[in-house]
Amino acid sequence: MMILKHFRQGMLMLSLQLCCVCSISLTASGQKTKLTGTGDFIYGRPGKKGEVLKDTLYNRQVTNITGFRGPNFQPFFLVNTGGEGKDSIKRIPLLSLFQAKIKSADKQDSLVYMFYGSYLWQVLKEKNNLRVLYRSYDKDDTIYDGTNNQSQTNRYSLESIIVLRNDRKIWNIPETNYSKKSLLKIINSRYHQSFREKDFSGPDQLLDYLLEAENKGI
Repeated sequence: MMILKHFRQGMLMLSLQLCCVCSISLTASGQKTKLTGTGDFIYGRPGKKGEVLKDTLYNRQVTNITGFRGPNFQPFFLVNTGGEGKDSIKRIPLLSLFQAKIKSADKQDSLVYMFYGSYLWQVLKEKNNLRVLYRSYDKDDTIYDGTNNQSQTNRYSLESIIVLRNDRKIWNIPETNYSKKSLLKIINSRYHQSFREKDFSGPDQLLDYLLEAENKGI
């Protein structure tokens, strides 16, 4: 039984390494700084008494996309509403979105955003009933020095990952940083492995391993 388990884990790592080679060859060809696509949006606007009203745009041309692959938390999208001239372009800030799906021109890649737990997340990966959500945000830490009556603020950016099953957070996979070190710690602990950082090309391959392992029940 243990031999079979180790064989399955070995085959899983081999398949992930092959996928990684393919992904590297795809990105090596390079991408334009700004891309275009077609998007469906549900987004908010303030009402008379502060309530948020929802607007929708479907199957509209979108620009100012910096990329379709990997984490993509950009400030806004420029969307053609179907009119003419400058009035036809609407600027939709990312943080006003409730839900969005933007497909690349060749329909091969997409960006998906959704609300979960009061925050907007990018759906970074999906496999069967599993979803990996990603968000980035800035955090301020203020330290007050009472002796010198001074305060010092450190601002830094964080990138977080959560894993959902059937759109509910898997309770024993904690929210973690989007980094090789953080994800490797979870994988080694959860799946009783002893991988090292050099065994994976980056966080993306670690997430592929996690999804495969969760689907196969390793």
